[in-house]
Amino acid sequence: MVLNQWSGLVLGLMTLMYAVNVILGLLNWGHQRKPLPANVKGIYSKDKLKLSRSYFAENSLFSLVRSTFSFILMLVLFVTGFFPWISAITIQITPNELLQTFLFLTILLILNTMITLPFNYYRTFSIETRYGFNKSTKRLFFKDVIRNILLSTVLTSGIAVLLHALFVGLGDWFVLGSWIALSIILVLVFMLNTKVFVKIFNKLTPLPDGPLKNAIQSLAIKTGFKAKAIYSMDGSKRSSKLNAFFSGFGPIREIALFDTLIAKLDEKQILAVLAHEIGHAKHFDEIRILIQQILVFGVYALALNVVIGNVDIVTAFGFNGSFFAFSLILFGFLIEPFDFLLGLPTNWLSRKAEYAADAFAVKQGYKKPMLDALKVLVNENFANLTPHPLQVYLTYSHPPMHDRLAAIEKLPS
Repeated sequence: MVLNQWSGLVLGLMTLMYAVNVILGLLNWGHQRKPLPANVKGIYSKDKLKLSRSYFAENSLFSLVRSTFSFILMLVLFVTGFFPWISAITIQITPNELLQTFLFLTILLILNTMITLPFNYYRTFSIETRYGFNKSTKRLFFKDVIRNILLSTVLTSGIAVLLHALFVGLGDWFVLGSWIALSIILVLVFMLNTKVFVKIFNKLTPLPDGPLKNAIQSLAIKTGFKAKAIYSMDGSKRSSKLNAFFSGFGPIREIALFDTLIAKLDEKQILAVLAHEIGHAKHFDEIRILIQQILVFGVYALALNVVIGNVDIVTAFGFNGSFFAFSLILFGFLIEPFDFLLGLPTNWLSRKAEYAADAFAVKQGYKKPMLDALKVLVNENFANLTPHPLQVYLTYSHPPMHDRLAAIEKLPS
């Protein structure tokens, strides 16, 4: 690697983002010693509070070790000429540049999976198991690893080849063409999330007939909400944690409730959670997120065009000339600070949307069930009740629990 302005810029930004994340993590870790806000003091018992803080501390230390390992490893790979060596292997295999891009990224994806495998295994079968969250078997864990490799190859390497083909074929129209292509892929993924991608890993079962389904249908009629399906998802085969989500929009919208959530919440609490999700739909939050991301992709396309067109930045890392797949990797590091800064307004909008969705649920008559449901979620998921304000401001997409509960408590019943 030749140390010049370009390699210095990439390594400098990489170091900066590592330092920022470490500082935020340490601030958040230290903030655990702060007393609990008054409105969340009764959520945890004394023993469970101690356990939840131990869980948070252990995960924080684990994340610090993992990110430090990844940072040092990436520095080593950059300075030792590892990436030009991998590119030379792909060039020997095939003269086709599109196939070289596919092979280069697929090799890196597989290597990354193998390197991170011990970390993921330890977190699942040590940390998550000791704190009672892990329900996954080793067989399922390794099946997930294989499925992730296949899915990553299709999506990541496949999209990279598409971008490479557009760069070669469109010339000066690459920015517009790549923007349109990425936007179409985004919409398709959003529409097909539960129908295709979730089903690769989980079983989705239509909610059975009974009092809960009848109550949900009544809520849907009352709020004018339309969804193609409401599913129970077998989240319990991997974790005891609770969650719910929806994807798609309009007549193809689908909602998934984790079976753990259905088991731990009573009917009114489930309806409160569902009313919250309906609130997101009624406020067009999914459309906002799509438009927001499409605009971001426009910036990405412009920036990517600049990086790909700059041969000097690639040769600074030991390449003899341009190499599209490596330009994509450099683009990822160069764009990270922009993503971080972009998170300030987008996370603020997301936190605001969460407050509005809570308010919608309260308007449907679920004030107490919403409060109770959130407290159950805290208890079951070991949520951090004392996040550092700077961490919240910079990275949180959801408000801290004490702020969220306080906002609900102020609303009229």
